[in-house]
Amino acid sequence: MKFTRRKLIWLGLALAVFGMWFVLTAKTDYPPFAPNMRKGELFVIRAEALHPTQQMVGFREVAKKAEAFNRMSEEKLNAELQETNTVMVIGPGGIPYLTDGHHAVGSLLNSNQTNKNIYGIVVENWSDMAPADFWKKMVDQGYAYLFDSEHNAIDPASLPASVSGCIDDPYRDLSAAARLAGGYAKDVKVFYQEFIWAEYFRPLVKWDNSNDADYARAVREAAQLAHKPAAANLPGYSATPLKPSKN
Repeated sequence: MKFTRRKLIWLGLALAVFGMWFVLTAKTDYPPFAPNMRKGELFVIRAEALHPTQQMVGFREVAKKAEAFNRMSEEKLNAELQETNTVMVIGPGGIPYLTDGHHAVGSLLNSNQTNKNIYGIVVENWSDMAPADFWKKMVDQGYAYLFDSEHNAIDPASLPASVSGCIDDPYRDLSAAARLAGGYAKDVKVFYQEFIWAEYFRPLVKWDNSNDADYARAVREAAQLAHKPAAANLPGYSATPLKPSKN
C-alpha cells in the first residue's frame, strides 16, 4: 500500500492518540489500602486482609475459579482483578469489609498464584460509626448477609476474619449453577441473590455432594424448580427457561 504524506501524518496522529490512551489506561494507580481512604478511591490490599460480610461461600465455585486463576499469568490475573475492582466498605477501627467478590477473593487465596493482591474501590468509609450502627447500616444497604446455612441470624462477631475462614454452603453452589443453566436471570440490583435462591432450593433438592454426576442431576432439577409459581417472588424469576449463561 502506498502512503501519501497526508496519510502518514494522519497515521502518526492516530498512533500518538492511541499511545496516550494506552498509557493512561494501563497505569491506573492503586495505592496501598489505608483506613482513612474516602469513597471512590482505588486501593490494593492483601486478599487475606479483607474481612467477609457473609459466613458462607460455595466451595465448588471457589475451586473452579482457583483453577482458572492458576492458568493465568500474573499480568493477566492482575488485569482481570483490576477490571472487576472488588468493592469494599471501611468499618469501625478502619477494618476493610468486602461487600461483594467473596468467591474471587477466596479463589485467589486458594490458587497457586504467589501474588495474592486484590485491587478494588472504596464504596463507603463508615469507620467513625459505632459497631452496632455500622452493622445495621450494612444490612440495610444490602452489604452484609448475616445468616447461616439454615437461615438462622448470626452475630457479626461470628464472621471469620478472612474469606479463608468461610464455610461451605453447597446450596450456594447449586443456586449459582441453576442460574447459569437458565433457571433464573441475574439481577445486579439485588445483593446476595444466589443465597436468596439457595433458601428456596434448600428444602426441595437433595444430592450427594461428593458425586459430580449426582450434583449435575441436582442442578438440572433446581433449574426446573426455578420456573415454578412458588418462586415467582424471587429476584430474576422467569416462568420459562432462559438461555444458559457463562457468568
